[in-house]
Amino acid sequence: MAPENNGEYLIDKSSNDAEINEDHPILIDFEPIETLSPIDIAKYLKCFSAIPDEGSTCSIEIFSDIPVDDHPDLFFNWNTGSPGHTFLQIKKSIR
Repeated sequence: MAPENNGEYLIDKSSNDAEINEDHPILIDFEPIETLSPIDIAKYLKCFSAIPDEGSTCSIEIFSDIPVDDHPDLFFNWNTGSPGHTFLQIKKSIR
């Protein structure tokens, strides 16, 4: 018997022992943005005015933590539920 297309999956009805294996859903805990308090970005960055602009050096660095240390090609750690994360470091310093 030829495989049959049900619109989503190709089903091969020629084998009596054919079985569809389904993974159990995994709940990934997340914090909705609506529950976070916004920061006042002007206040947050005001600390940079404590160092004079003249003679100072500014930098922005991007850091990332991959979810599975030994496998940088994996985008998610199914064992821990971690997607990894990325964050910025903004610096202003005097030479």
